[in-house]
Amino acid sequence: MGKQPLHAKLGHLLRIMTKVRVLLADSHPQVRTQLAARLQREEDIELVAQASNSGQMLRLTLSNPPDVLLIDPVMQDGFGLANLRQIVSRLPALAVVVLTAYVDTALKIELNRMGINQILSKGLASENLIDVIRSMAHTAIST
Repeated sequence: MGKQPLHAKLGHLLRIMTKVRVLLADSHPQVRTQLAARLQREEDIELVAQASNSGQMLRLTLSNPPDVLLIDPVMQDGFGLANLRQIVSRLPALAVVVLTAYVDTALKIELNRMGINQILSKGLASENLIDVIRSMAHTAIST
């Protein structure tokens, strides 16, 4: 096994030093538990908070903005989209990744109007989700 090039070592070190801060918002406890466990396995991702309803999501996001908001906006309290709209208007540079089991045309149009284009299925492989989170965080940081 050969030595790792210096740029690869530095890239790895930089990812660890600059952790992507993620806030997870989903009204389903099992989904939150599974996603949290998966995110916490990544050394360059820090799960800073979890919200079980849209009110918590709004308070937590505005009080300590993460790099990435990972959200299922179809929340049981019925205010997911309305509170997400407030967050996006107050924090326009925030990277938002929607992860949902339910996407219809109306929801997709509403999310696109808010500037949210990362709308993913909950059936997505976790490795792909991690890649999207990293990509969104780095895009948000560089803009």
